[in-house]
Amino acid sequence: MSIGENALIHPKCEILAWGGPIDIGANTIIEERVRIISDPGANGGNGMVISIGSNNLIEVGAVVQAAVVGDCNVIECKAVLPFGSTVGNGCVVGPAVTLANGQNVPDGTVVYGSERATRKDDSLAEKHKQEQQIRLGVLRPILEKAHKRIT
Repeated sequence: MSIGENALIHPKCEILAWGGPIDIGANTIIEERVRIISDPGANGGNGMVISIGSNNLIEVGAVVQAAVVGDCNVIECKAVLPFGSTVGNGCVVGPAVTLANGQNVPDGTVVYGSERATRKDDSLAEKHKQEQQIRLGVLRPILEKAHKRIT
């Protein structure tokens, strides 16, 4: 498993590298109760690598089993990215959306609702990157203070 620079991973999330390594990019925030699971049965039983890019926000209760999550995405609360799915760059997977097995979400796509409706917005990647820097700037000092109180 590798974790990029300035990534924030909540201690109440689960990262289970059962089927191969999990790579998490720089400046990614993984919130509480998120589950990231690599599939040991993938690739003819040889497992697979899960690659999560940089500047992603994976919100509370989301499940990531997708092989690839690009850069500058927001995976909202309780969204599910099942085995075989992929998410491009600058995407949003809405709250409680479950992608279809093998579904590919192209760059700049918003997926929403129980029917997995989509719309395009190619301006999302840059917006998400800027917002992520603000989130990290707010969260880092809070976490540092909390850590100092505990130790």
